[in-house]
Amino acid sequence: MSLASFAGTRKTLIASIALGALFAGNVMACEPYTEPTTTPISTTPTTTTGGTAVSLSATINPFTNTDWLNGIWRKSAGFSIPNTTANKAAFVSGTSVRFADGQVRKITQVYVNGANISVYTDGAVLDGSKVGHPRSVSTVAPTSTSTSTSTSTSTSTTSTAPTTSTTSSSTTTVVATSSINNFTNTDWLSGVWRKSAGVSLPNNATNQGAFKVGAKVRLADGQVRTITSVYLVGANMSVYMDGALLNAANVGHPKTIAVVR
Repeated sequence: MSLASFAGTRKTLIASIALGALFAGNVMACEPYTEPTTTPISTTPTTTTGGTAVSLSATINPFTNTDWLNGIWRKSAGFSIPNTTANKAAFVSGTSVRFADGQVRKITQVYVNGANISVYTDGAVLDGSKVGHPRSVSTVAPTSTSTSTSTSTSTSTTSTAPTTSTTSSSTTTVVATSSINNFTNTDWLSGVWRKSAGVSLPNNATNQGAFKVGAKVRLADGQVRTITSVYLVGANMSVYMDGALLNAANVGHPKTIAVVR
């Protein structure tokens, strides 16, 4: 190797070391970039009105077929979102959610289906063109003001229900009665769903006509609840209702359930 070549190589090496030292000093200045995480959390509650603070937002899935319209379930109030750890933790039964049109509803059931989560709420069927994909849905947490309001509301509802059932028990009309299916496995116990308030019934014309969303049902232990969603699964019907989990020993097979008014 000639002396000129060696001198050139040596100069290049020295220049590389100098540049490395220069950029190494800049790494420390670029590291603390955590603002994107902080900004949405502080900004979102400020934008929110009506006494609620947004906890988590999820984009609604772009499903459109005979069952879904822009990720909105066509047959009852429900929507589909991606199955992520954050969504599973936030979108749970009993949580309130706010849609793109501003309405707030309460989650009644949640089902994990592979890469997606199906979330169902109370109320009427949602409009896929107004609240569906590409829009998002957000969980909301009540502030201290809304908490006191919702507490008084739920208290009045709770106190009203027993009064109504006690007073009107003599005048209650039974529309239809059905046996509960004899299912017992990891999901069902004597035909009663283990994960939320629901029962399995035979799928026949009478039951389809009577057990509809919004109908009142009376269980074997005397309690009256409102149907929130109904699914036809072959020869069976899965009927879900408001309220806490049902006690299969008290209301499951071989007992019956009745639609009342």
